[in-house]
Amino acid sequence: MKKEIFNTYVNRVCRIMNIDKEVIFSRSKKRECTEARQILYWVCNERPIQQVSIVKYMNENGYNAKGSEVNYGVSVVNKNISEDADYSIIINKII
Repeated sequence: MKKEIFNTYVNRVCRIMNIDKEVIFSRSKKRECTEARQILYWVCNERPIQQVSIVKYMNENGYNAKGSEVNYGVSVVNKNISEDADYSIIINKII
């Protein structure tokens, strides 16, 4: 059940960020890629989807995620939300 929710969030993040699904699961360090992954981690965490499940679903899609990366992504998005009102608008479109 949580996997379906994860996949729904992947699709929403891709639509809002105007990127392809493959971009989220690529190893690219480009800002658009890392930001999309961080937002995905944050919305999954807010659901709540357990961190171990987020890592599992990322791995199933070919991205070798780690728990520390998920934690870091969540903290980055929390910081961005507190500093940039536009970020909240983006997040609200996904949730």
